[in-house]
Amino acid sequence: QYSRDDTLRAGELGVSQALTKQWSVYLRGSTSYRLPNVDENRYTPSQQALKPQRNRDREIGVKWGQGAQSATVRYFVQRTRDEILFTYVPYGNSNIDPTRRRGVEAEVHAQVLPRLNLVATVQQLSAQYTEGANAGKSMVLVSPRSATVRANWQIDDRQSLELGAQFLASARFSGDEANTCSERVASSTLYDARYAWKQSDWTVALAGNNLTDRQGANYGYAYGTNCSGRSVYPYAGRSWRLSVNRSF
Repeated sequence: QYSRDDTLRAGELGVSQALTKQWSVYLRGSTSYRLPNVDENRYTPSQQALKPQRNRDREIGVKWGQGAQSATVRYFVQRTRDEILFTYVPYGNSNIDPTRRRGVEAEVHAQVLPRLNLVATVQQLSAQYTEGANAGKSMVLVSPRSATVRANWQIDDRQSLELGAQFLASARFSGDEANTCSERVASSTLYDARYAWKQSDWTVALAGNNLTDRQGANYGYAYGTNCSGRSVYPYAGRSWRLSVNRSF
C-alpha cells in the first residue's frame, strides 16, 4: 500500500485546414498519462510504487484524398517523463529518465482493384534520452525504421482474405543505455494471414501468425563486458487460430 498525490491531466487540441478539394493540412497537440498497473508495481527495483508516465505529443501533417485513395505524411514529436520500462536486471519495472521520440511517417490507402484494398505505412524514428547520465544517447528497444503492408481481398459477398507483413529494423539491447554495444536485436519481417467466411450472423475465420516460422526476437538484454552476454525473448513460432463468431 502507498499514499501519494499525483496531479494528472489529459487533453487534445487539433486544427485542420482544407487547401483544395484533395489536399489539407493539420496540427495536433495532446497531453496524456498512463498509470502503472498492479503487475508493474509488484516487482520494482526500489520496492516503491512507480510514478505515472506522462506524454506530450505534437504533430503536423499533410493529407491527400481522392475517392477511395488517400495518403498522409506526418512529422511528430513525443516527449515522455517517467516512462515505465521493464528491465531484465534486477527483473522489474522502473521509471526511466525523460525521453524524446521524433520522426516522419507516411501512410497510403489504395483501392488497387474493385475488391482489393492495400494499406502501407513507413516510419523513420529517432528516440533519445534527454536528461540524466545517458542524455543524447539512443533509446534501447526502439527500431529506427519500420513498415507495414496489409492487403484485403473481398473474394465475394461471403469470403475475404487478408494478408499482412511487418518489418522492424534492428534495435539496441535493453541494458545498453550507454550505447556501447556493437550487437543489436536483429531486424525482422513477420507475415500473417486471415481467411473469413460469413453467412448471415455467423463468421468462421482461420488466422495464421508468423507464417514463415521466423526464429527472431522482440526483446533482448545485454550484459557483461562489451555486452558479451545476451538474452533474448524469441517470437512465438507459426500459429493458427480457428474462430466461430455470431452477431446478435
